[in-house]
Amino acid sequence: MALPEAAAGLRDDLQRDPEGFALAGLCKRQSEKRLRDCTPVELLMALLDQSEKPLEFSALVSAFDALTKAIGPPLQQVSLSLSGAQGENERDLTQEWDAHSDVEKTVAERALLRQLWEQILRLPVRQRKALLLNLPGADIRLLPEIGIVGFGAIAAALEKTSAELAQFWNALPLDDAAIALELDTTAPKVKNLRQSAYDTLAWRMRPFRRGALRRLWLAAIRLPPPMAVIFMLYARDTQGASLLVLLQREDYVDREDIARCLPLPAEDLNRAWPELPLRFDQIAALLRKPTPMVVQGYVQACEQLRTHLEELRGES
Repeated sequence: MALPEAAAGLRDDLQRDPEGFALAGLCKRQSEKRLRDCTPVELLMALLDQSEKPLEFSALVSAFDALTKAIGPPLQQVSLSLSGAQGENERDLTQEWDAHSDVEKTVAERALLRQLWEQILRLPVRQRKALLLNLPGADIRLLPEIGIVGFGAIAAALEKTSAELAQFWNALPLDDAAIALELDTTAPKVKNLRQSAYDTLAWRMRPFRRGALRRLWLAAIRLPPPMAVIFMLYARDTQGASLLVLLQREDYVDREDIARCLPLPAEDLNRAWPELPLRFDQIAALLRKPTPMVVQGYVQACEQLRTHLEELRGES
């Protein structure tokens, strides 16, 4: 005899707070374990343990999708002020280093700033200038003082000689009108250039290990079909962005190679690309397979790729 389905109130709890729902279920089996340490199978089991009754499959898939997005580790921020968000809760860098006696933390933050500087140098010149000449929440004149980069390197990044930079060094940060004159543009366009720089840096400074991302891709394409294509069409980082898009953006692989390695017809990949990462039902429609089979394929892929996923999250 078929078991009765879960009550409406329980289904509402699942939809409203899948993370809390799964955590309650996890405590029934493994009270000391964290959600972020669970395998996909353990996450599904936690949801089912808490429901104790059959759940509608679409509701379970939706909750699992939301749960995998919710339990990722927090991202490193991308502001020289180490702010919580652009323009919010900014902290002065000079006070930051004076206030902390924790050497390990100081070394880690300086390493992050040096990594950020390397990424700033990769920006298009106009974006780089718009950002450095008026860096929200920070002052580039602090960078030599805290040992991140020297005066000459800052001048070179701005395409100036040291003598030219010295002429306006004490006037930094410049307002957008002055930067507009430097770039031969308008103040609103300066703001757009700076925002574009922020967007690029936010992408490039995501806290994944690039070597781990490449290893994950190489391991994924060796999975039995159709696990590889299911996993890569669904896989996302902690901000919900597609790992396939990230792979292309980091120049590890182009779209033609992606289609060949998965394998997936190029026209299907191009059609799906603007919507990546796909939901399970979208993958099912694209591959012309039942949604439960797609979910099962994703779970099996995660089980086989568990070590690589942990490396990507920086947990290993």
